[in-house]
Amino acid sequence: MRGDLAEEYSLRRPGVGREMWLAAEVARLLYHYRRSPGRGGEGGTVGMSFRFAVRRIRRDPVFSGLAVLTTALGIGGTVALFSVVKAVLLDPLPYDDPAGLVAIYETHLPRGEDRNVANSGNVAAWSEAESLSGTEGIVMPQPRLVSAGDDPREALSSVVTPGYREVLGIDPAFGRGFTPDAGGAGGSQVVLSRRGWLELFGGDPDAVGRTLSVNGTSAEVVGVLPPVHIPFADGSLLLLAMPLSAMGDQTNSGRFLNVVARRAPGAELGTVRQELASIAAGLQASHPEFNAGWDVLVVELRGEVLGGVRARLWGVAGSETQRWRPGG
Repeated sequence: MRGDLAEEYSLRRPGVGREMWLAAEVARLLYHYRRSPGRGGEGGTVGMSFRFAVRRIRRDPVFSGLAVLTTALGIGGTVALFSVVKAVLLDPLPYDDPAGLVAIYETHLPRGEDRNVANSGNVAAWSEAESLSGTEGIVMPQPRLVSAGDDPREALSSVVTPGYREVLGIDPAFGRGFTPDAGGAGGSQVVLSRRGWLELFGGDPDAVGRTLSVNGTSAEVVGVLPPVHIPFADGSLLLLAMPLSAMGDQTNSGRFLNVVARRAPGAELGTVRQELASIAAGLQASHPEFNAGWDVLVVELRGEVLGGVRARLWGVAGSETQRWRPGG
């Protein structure tokens, strides 16, 4: 404060000595301070602070403007960051009853395989578990030649079992999902992601019912999904249906399915794990050459969808919180 008063003295040049003028100004400020509400309470200190702030802005408007802009950008960035944290880490997944969804893996700990894709025959056995109300699989996305009547283009697509959308609880934005016999007696059917609908059909609402060529095979577009994340289908423009029974079993196919399932009403996660562990033991006995050493792992789907994003976002949010703490 003494520096501010000295600067004001140099500007005003009163007809008294510098030290005498400074003492008089300090006495005047103390007098007003003692008379303010609460003896320096909110009314006095806020008023004095406001006057000093106005004087500083008038003396150096460029610096003051930059300071205000920097503070506003920092606050805006922090608000945006915590909005992302809330949407990704705190809000529920955009599926029907997301707490009931689980991901199922095969594991072979001696080989270091703690989250391995599963064999379709083993998945068929898991689907009989009473603690699960639905069990569906999806193959890792692969590029295929796709054409909507124009020149073919390469697009990522995922093969899923027909009930994959239903077990997640995602309603189509347009059309419907797969029929239970899709990919078999029901013929080739395609469900587009929102991105696929925009890129392949330009967002045409009449895309449902049209024919799409996939690797030279005609398939009917039966539905378009809303803009939601499809687990294990990152980047896929379309989903193709294939029945689990057509994917082989322990005797003629390998391990290639990511598996999503829904717990039956009232079934706890521990119950599902216990029942599937028992089924896995039976599969080791019935198919020893294929399943020896292979067990099963059941985890909540939320953790698998978020993956490493959760730890990184919490780390960034923690750093930002520390930065804005007083003295941080």
